[in-house]
Amino acid sequence: MRPLVKPIVAVVAVTLATSAFAAMGAKDKNVSKASTCGPVLNTKMDRAMNINSPTREVLSCWTDRFALGGSATLAFQRADDFATATGNKTFFNVRQVSLFTDVSINKQMSVHVATSAESALTNNIPASATGLSTDPEFDIDEAYLTFSDFMKSPMYVKAGKGYTSFGNYSDPHPTVFSINQGYVQANNTNLALGFASNAGYDLSAFLYEDETGDHWDQWGLRLGYKGDLMGAMKDMNFGFNLSYVNNYNSLVGTQASSQTVNANTDKAAYDLAANISVRNFNLCLEYFKVGGVVASSGTSSTAEPKVLGVTGSYDFMAGDKKADVHVMYEKASDDDIMTTKAFSTAGVDKHMNLGVNYDLDKNAKFSLDYHKFESVSASDDDQKQIVAAVKVLF
Repeated sequence: MRPLVKPIVAVVAVTLATSAFAAMGAKDKNVSKASTCGPVLNTKMDRAMNINSPTREVLSCWTDRFALGGSATLAFQRADDFATATGNKTFFNVRQVSLFTDVSINKQMSVHVATSAESALTNNIPASATGLSTDPEFDIDEAYLTFSDFMKSPMYVKAGKGYTSFGNYSDPHPTVFSINQGYVQANNTNLALGFASNAGYDLSAFLYEDETGDHWDQWGLRLGYKGDLMGAMKDMNFGFNLSYVNNYNSLVGTQASSQTVNANTDKAAYDLAANISVRNFNLCLEYFKVGGVVASSGTSSTAEPKVLGVTGSYDFMAGDKKADVHVMYEKASDDDIMTTKAFSTAGVDKHMNLGVNYDLDKNAKFSLDYHKFESVSASDDDQKQIVAAVKVLF
């Protein structure tokens, strides 16, 4: 077993850093709402604490202790695969159903449990037109304890099973995966220590298990900021985060019980994202990279994946409803033999997405998207998808 010096130093660094920011987290009288009956996505502190977590978006709290919620996505897809000659296929099914339970044990401790069922995907398109009816079992996505008291300190501790804070994604069960999300999404048992400042700063260190050897010597860090650039310009907001793991293989590869990537060598990985918003315009850049050849059968040009993504969007009101138009472009490289959660066929080179989102209601969202994926192999056809989806929150 490798020594735990580095993760211990990282955790100590987080602990020391929290004292410098403690005042920032305690000034806002509204921060106590963040952990009422567990996490919700529409509070600043909970967004910082629960990166990538599929938590409730609907506020509910019974007797100041219990809360239930969920979401479901109904999707229509017109899609074709890379190398098939059968033409377009049409799918209309329930993509996912998630149920959330949150219990506030006391003012400092809460329990979050998330279960989900999702239709299977093959190369990022449904494996069957019947969707959930072929595999209706609910799996436990998350089950963790959170210890925090933001009225006194911005420091928090999370322990249990959940999505790690490596990378950035808004939904762990999307209708269509981006190239980046296929590489960074990870779910495991982990222990996280960090702080979530009301001033916009967040920092965390987390330990997770090498599940093939039962060693708790795997670790990661995340540093982020979201705010107004110190008032540099009116209506301008800036976001930044850097996440790092010391062993990508144990996070998502053959050393992880929930393997999603064909990584089998011990290499570090990082994901860097920055976004800026000026009034209604938003621009985001994201870059993922591993620190060496992560599949032993490959070389630096075939198994050392890198993904650069650019996303732009414009928010507007359609009548009295919120809406946006968005465009994304992703370019992958050095991934010829790599497979991911999104693509079981190796080597995806490019991804382009153009779409629109529209809020049908406070708790119902509609989206219409066009996706085009290009394979590394010149002999493969492009994968094109037209996707219409309705997601309801309850």
